[in-house]
Amino acid sequence: YRGHFFSETGIFWGVFEVTVVGMQLVEELMMLIWARGRSATEADMSFMRLTRILRLVRILRVLRIIRFMDELRGLVVSILNSMRSLFWTLSLLLLLIYGIGVYFTQLVANYRIVGATRGTEEDDK
Repeated sequence: YRGHFFSETGIFWGVFEVTVVGMQLVEELMMLIWARGRSATEADMSFMRLTRILRLVRILRVLRIIRFMDELRGLVVSILNSMRSLFWTLSLLLLLIYGIGVYFTQLVANYRIVGATRGTEEDDK
């Protein structure tokens, strides 16, 4: 990319990206130095927390890109609009499975009761 990196993505996002990557490199170097010199509990890690928070801000860049994807937005809106129908379809399916389960449980219970009474009738003879 070289010089085109800043012109294609916009100067703000290019500088932001370089800053975040540079801070990540500084964090890694400081962690190596502190690991050799003293324990990590003694070191003040507030600077490291700041760099981690700035890395999370990179998500804003993804949100900016999604704005240009009309097809993706259309798909997401369609999926979200169909959630109510999906909920009722799954509810009916679960109700059907529950009903069939109760029916088979009743069949097995009746079979065992009939088998038990036949066994006692044969023992009486």
